[in-house]
Amino acid sequence: MSSAQILVVEDKTIIAKDIQQTLRGLGYDALATAPSGEEAIQKATELKPDLVLMDIRLKGELDGITAAAQIQTHFDIPVVYLTAHADEETIQRAKLTGPFGYILKPFAEKELHIAIEMALHMHNLERKLKNQERWLAATLESIGDAVLTTDADGKIIYLNPVAQALTGWTLAEASGKDVTEFLNIVDETTGAPAMNPLAKALQTNEAAHFDGPTLLVAKDNSTRLVEDIATPIRDESNEIMGGVLVFRDVSQSRQLEEQLRQVQKMETVGQLAAGVAHNFNNMLTTILGNVNLVRATLPADQTAHQDLQTVEETAQRAASLVRQLLTFARHQVIHPRPFNLNDLILSLDTTLHQLFPETVELNLITAPELGLIKIDSGQIEQLLFNLVLNARDALPNGGKVVIETANITLNQPLVSWPTKIFPGDYIVLIVTDTGIGISQEILPHIFEPFFTTKQVGQGTGLGLSSCLGIVQQNQGGLSVKSKPGQGSTFKAFFPRFQPPVVELQPEPQIV
Repeated sequence: MSSAQILVVEDKTIIAKDIQQTLRGLGYDALATAPSGEEAIQKATELKPDLVLMDIRLKGELDGITAAAQIQTHFDIPVVYLTAHADEETIQRAKLTGPFGYILKPFAEKELHIAIEMALHMHNLERKLKNQERWLAATLESIGDAVLTTDADGKIIYLNPVAQALTGWTLAEASGKDVTEFLNIVDETTGAPAMNPLAKALQTNEAAHFDGPTLLVAKDNSTRLVEDIATPIRDESNEIMGGVLVFRDVSQSRQLEEQLRQVQKMETVGQLAAGVAHNFNNMLTTILGNVNLVRATLPADQTAHQDLQTVEETAQRAASLVRQLLTFARHQVIHPRPFNLNDLILSLDTTLHQLFPETVELNLITAPELGLIKIDSGQIEQLLFNLVLNARDALPNGGKVVIETANITLNQPLVSWPTKIFPGDYIVLIVTDTGIGISQEILPHIFEPFFTTKQVGQGTGLGLSSCLGIVQQNQGGLSVKSKPGQGSTFKAFFPRFQPPVVELQPEPQIV
């Protein structure tokens, strides 16, 4: 027998007491009675009964229907109407409150018992259903994928927050729209409208996917690369009652895959370059050795000396190319030492100016109290000349090049391209030109080995890739900003060298 606690709301005291006695006879806990709607709400607030037996006509400003609506809304307590009024208007008003029973007076004890048990059972089932709905809602709200559901006709019912974020539409805006009109998806390659997988799943009664690489066009016309699975939802009779589409933004995954492929390609090219460079170096050593040997055996007045000089200069240029290959492949033997970058740049002032025609203005701006860097001086010279020559070639009609140094402290990571630069103290070499700039199509490729936009014979395509190899080999970073017609700025970041602190030992005291 149920021991449910029941509140009786009845404005006639004798009837209320009689109902209480009947309830106790049925094994229920008749908590209290209330003669008005206002008092019913107050006692429901205080006592939290399991069920309320509510008369419709009550004393006070609130009738039973109004009081029942508030009790159910605020406290989720089931209400059974126990009244003598059964006119159509009253019944229709009562139905709007979602009652768990409606008993007309006079009633039989068994009828009351059945109504109470049914109401308690229905409310328990409803509570379990609500809890399941909350769990489902919480799962869909917190899931990392976008979820979209429709009815059997393809009309949108639900979008979780991720789906709203990816599409740019709120649930209120999307609700009721046809999924084929709402979900704007296009083929990544052609840009043509793509097949809607959820519409296909509802038509074929089978799970469906995007046919190929697909872009989702959001409300603001931004695009994201997405993957998905769509499946129909069936009822207990295996009839389709709706569909669900789960999709995710895979743009970042695609970028990571591209970066991984690029790293693997660079490693392969680096290994190849290192092997070629070492073998080529051996050949150059033989060539230069024989040049010196032949020169030593020829009389001073022989015209062949000039030819040998040309061979030697060509071999030296080839040796320089080998050094770039080895730098790129990180197989070059280096001897890092601490030095001031300003001193190096100023010592090369004359040489740097000789690189430019009269139509190009070169300015050197050195930061005062510049810190030290620890790097192989040959590497930093190679990096500087590569950046400067790159700037010169960007000024076919003249212009200006500025070489700067600076002390920079980063308190947070600097998200730059092609490398990310971590917090710390850095010495920065900056080379800026007012040249033709780099187009957005070419910019992602300029650090690739052997990539060049110059004519055959005018460039090896190793200059910038060597610069990248040098900064990475020395735990630094590189950034570039450029726009067509607005010039380019390259910044090479090198960790500031901190000399070790030498602790002085106290002199022994003579006692």
